Amino acid sequence: MRKDVLVFAAAGLLAPAVAGSSGAFAQSPGSFSAAVSNVAIVPMVVCDASATSGPTSCPQTGSDFLQLQIKTSNGNTSLLVGGSLETSILTNTSTTGGGGKQTASATGSVIVTMLVDGKEAPLGCTAGCPVGVAYPPSVTYDLRQQTLTTNLGNICTTVAGVTTCTDPEAIQLILSTTSAHSFNFVVPGLSQGVHTVTFNIAVSTDATASSLLAGATAQVAVGVGSLTAQVVKTQTPWDAITLGPGGTPTQIFSF
Repeated sequence: MRKDVLVFAAAGLLAPAVAGSSGAFAQSPGSFSAAVSNVAIVPMVVCDASATSGPTSCPQTGSDFLQLQIKTSNGNTSLLVGGSLETSILTNTSTTGGGGKQTASATGSVIVTMLVDGKEAPLGCTAGCPVGVAYPPSVTYDLRQQTLTTNLGNICTTVAGVTTCTDPEAIQLILSTTSAHSFNFVVPGLSQGVHTVTFNIAVSTDATASSLLAGATAQVAVGVGSLTAQVVKTQTPWDAITLGPGGTPTQIFSF
């Protein structure tokens, strides 16, 4: 049995078709669709707790950014949907001595949801799950939580038995990461017709400083991305998609 795989390359690269013959579980009937963003999808979202004490939350509700349409010629068809993103997270925490124990915390995250015809799969579904929606319902592509805790005093010098404390001690910790993430979603049991797949992205940042002597900043951005969808047909004896917590499946979508 042959397995035909279409490899999609973003950023203007050629997309070759690669054929293999090793134990195929699925065969594509040839329907494929893709969408690509060559510019930043989500500009930098900044959350700053440096000017106030207590938690500061700066969530951004989910927004639809990449979208495509794909046609299924038969009913009870399944899709293999791939979503890729370049994400950047910067966390900056600092503390200053002279005020006892100080804590600064910064968190940034990127969460992806795949919608099919505007519908989202139910969260935590293990039985009676609907068809025609993407599983899993949502995936965390990137998450960082950075916490800095110190107990600092002042910078002191002793001359001729006299101790003089001048400026307070200070510590600053900055982490910056840019990486690419990808995940495969499965859409079982689609009806015949044209369907719309939407790549939904939610960005969240949180910053907490225990006092005015501590500071925290979180920044999150989403760069280029791609969305692909391919119609797949499984064949006997691999004629089902299982859904469950892992190990023993709790529901089987057969077609």
